[in-house]
Amino acid sequence: MSNILHPVGPRPSRVYWTRRIVVAVVLVAVVAAVVTLVRLAGAADKPGASVRPTVTSTSAGPTTGTPQPCPASSVGLAVTADATTYGAGVNPTFTVTVTNTGTEPCTLDAGDAAREVLITSGADRIWSSADCPDPAAAKKLLLLTAGQPYVAAVPWDRVRSATGCPTGLPTPRPGTYQVTASLAGKTSSPLVMILK
Repeated sequence: MSNILHPVGPRPSRVYWTRRIVVAVVLVAVVAAVVTLVRLAGAADKPGASVRPTVTSTSAGPTTGTPQPCPASSVGLAVTADATTYGAGVNPTFTVTVTNTGTEPCTLDAGDAAREVLITSGADRIWSSADCPDPAAAKKLLLLTAGQPYVAAVPWDRVRSATGCPTGLPTPRPGTYQVTASLAGKTSSPLVMILK
């Protein structure tokens, strides 16, 4: 005990006291770090711990608060095509543009299961992107800032479709077709195209 309180050695006693203080501080820091890690691990394992969904942001800037789902009144929707007339064997590609027309950031699911591109010819329903959606792209949660557009390309291989993805449907014939996009309770203005 006397060696602890009264260091013995060839160097001055302050050298030994300095070493002991340094060792004590390091030990306290290590113990504090271990306790903190154990507490954090315990909190992550609790059943009530929340997990936030992945959100794709279309904004480069920070937002404040928790964005709410976009109301239908703040959703701008348009559909365009890469041409107005398509020759035989040429497949159209449609572009769906979704815009937050409100003044606040908001969230919106623009995945294949939520968004529909519909092609009709008169009263004849020709094709819908909602008939056979891609499971990998079924959900796409976006964070849209005010005025920020999101653009999605939707190709069509000039076939008919129906709910349940049946096969053997007749091929659409040359003629005039109308295309609309629907999302979040909104439907775009119709686009007219011609198939040769």
